[in-house]
Amino acid sequence: GKAIAFEVAESPSSTPHVEGMKLREVGTEKASRIVYGPSGSTGREPTWMPDGSGLVYLSGSGGSSRLVQTFGPSPEQTAFLADAGNPSITGVWPAMSPDGKTSAMSVPRLDLFKTGWRKDLSFDAALSVSDLFGSGITVLGEGTSPAWSPHGRRLAFARRIDGRAHVFVANADGTDARQITDGPQDDVEPSWSPDGSSLAFCSGEVLGDGTPHSNIF
Repeated sequence: GKAIAFEVAESPSSTPHVEGMKLREVGTEKASRIVYGPSGSTGREPTWMPDGSGLVYLSGSGGSSRLVQTFGPSPEQTAFLADAGNPSITGVWPAMSPDGKTSAMSVPRLDLFKTGWRKDLSFDAALSVSDLFGSGITVLGEGTSPAWSPHGRRLAFARRIDGRAHVFVANADGTDARQITDGPQDDVEPSWSPDGSSLAFCSGEVLGDGTPHSNIF
């Protein structure tokens, strides 16, 4: 609770990147922003390691999106996570488990094959989990923007049903997935309360003139 990390872009057309700031310096003359990643490279969707020792986020460093990138206490201490099983798979919306050993993510557009199946399964957005080294990825089903419960036993995520996204909650292994929101708008990006009893989420739609309109519930 001593620092904040965020995604920022200088203008709507500029490349977004990740920055950090110490909360005690916000609004003071000595406030300084720490820029993560090389100048000009994309950085998106930062999430903290549970112990606050570093960040995990999607990085465009090197000319292509890597699964995620981690940093230690300073931007100079860098460690790239390996591609998750296949160079063509890119994880987005990373979320670290409370024990810091597992990353949940969404993998856009995934075709899943298995020996003995008569056909493959296709997901527009596959909810997946992986260890920190990308040495193995497990697909839990369709979903995006995952969030771990504080005790690490459940995952909240968004899944499209009849053309709209709604919030679901499932066990950490993807079983017993239950839809908990409904309605005519898209419900996305859930976040748990510290005691695990409630969820905050964004609910919105794109208006007729093309502008997005959202509220937090």
